[in-house]
Amino acid sequence: MSANRPLKGIRVLDLTTAWAGPMATRLLAGLGADVIKIESPTRLDDWRGVVEGAHPTRYPDLTPGERPYNRNIQFNSQNHDKRSLSLNLKDPRGLEAFLLLVPQSDVVVANFRPGKLDKLGIGYEGLRLHNDQIIVVEMPAYGAGGPFSDHIALGPLMEFMSGMSSLIGYGDGQPFTTGP
Repeated sequence: MSANRPLKGIRVLDLTTAWAGPMATRLLAGLGADVIKIESPTRLDDWRGVVEGAHPTRYPDLTPGERPYNRNIQFNSQNHDKRSLSLNLKDPRGLEAFLLLVPQSDVVVANFRPGKLDKLGIGYEGLRLHNDQIIVVEMPAYGAGGPFSDHIALGPLMEFMSGMSSLIGYGDGQPFTTGP
């Protein structure tokens, strides 16, 4: 392995969205892993923004342009150095295509709610039937068990729940967050 690309030869299947998951897989890509970001054709990553374009400050030249879903800085800052694939994992053909990638992969990373991978048939037990060395990383907002485990959340709510906002400070009586 090259000293500056220590993960060269490692393949990661990225089933994440928003911030934490894409950031984790972006770091793996930066270290040389071959990361394939997989999005559903029926529900793209929310950080791409709306098809018509989001707030102008989210685009390099302050305009959404013809294909804003490919130009949003929030999405692109977390997904560079990755390859991209659109698969509907709820469709048998999409699931079959995904399962063809599993024997050639080392890691699957997802930040769905607990149980979602199992429901799709691609939890750890299901995937290891196709690759007994596979590593599955799940990143649900509130963990796999406990009173909030069935809830979904994005960054700001997780900052409130973790107490991080109290460390950032309060303005006009409202806690601050780090951003979107």
